[in-house]
Amino acid sequence: MSDCYALPFGSRLYGTETTNSDTDWVVVWFPNQLDFVTGFTEVESKQTSPGVKNTKDDVDTKKMASTYVARKLMENDLYCYDVLFSPFADDYLKKNRHRLLPTDAEKFKAYVRQQVRLFDPVRYQNLEAFMENPDKFLVNGHYLVEGKDYQNLKQARKAVQGMLSAKSKVGWKNLSHAVRCTWLVENVFFAKTKFNYPEPSEVTFEYPLPVEVCERLVELKEQADLPFPDEVLLNETVAQLRLFLEKEFPVRSEKYKAHKLALLSTWALRNVTVGRPF
Repeated sequence: MSDCYALPFGSRLYGTETTNSDTDWVVVWFPNQLDFVTGFTEVESKQTSPGVKNTKDDVDTKKMASTYVARKLMENDLYCYDVLFSPFADDYLKKNRHRLLPTDAEKFKAYVRQQVRLFDPVRYQNLEAFMENPDKFLVNGHYLVEGKDYQNLKQARKAVQGMLSAKSKVGWKNLSHAVRCTWLVENVFFAKTKFNYPEPSEVTFEYPLPVEVCERLVELKEQADLPFPDEVLLNETVAQLRLFLEKEFPVRSEKYKAHKLALLSTWALRNVTVGRPF
């Protein structure tokens, strides 16, 4: 694995690190012919403290083959777009950023939609209403809660109590990732610029994120350590995510997709030469 490079990742890439942040690294490496013949693992992870919450002393490393990164970029994967927009990306990726953008926004909207569903305050209000008066949810002798049909009150109460217990475990870090996702979609991936929207001839963004975005993400993440998280902040954030989900974004052309695939194939297979072996 001689042809590789390392990139700081996570909060230290975004600009949202705090004094308690751990350190994440991603190593991108480029397989050669021998690797393809003998076989190789595309993704390998090494954690300092697996199974427990990381501390500021922990260093986690993930090795990703270029073939994996290329495939995930074709699938519009948010994690691998952090590789593309890292200041430590190789020159080939930097030069072609505008040609390697997501082809549509559906995967990002699906992720944001998931977060909205998990943390929507209206959902918890309905669950609490059930606990106060379950008879209101009685339909044809069964209890209908969250679209699910429960045969009896005991079964329904147990399920709802489990859902309500998750309220105190709001994944503020995941919520911050959803906010970062919406910012990238609106301001980078599908930003309306003078450069040939929606298939731009230039992309100027590179991590870290703008200061005001970093401050907002840090505020969200820090809620996880507070005894009484800010309910107003949660409600406002979910409302903003809902507004994002109502927006429409373009689908880039088949020509753009084909060019993106060709560029990523060239990059990912740069250590593989094609020709007669003798």
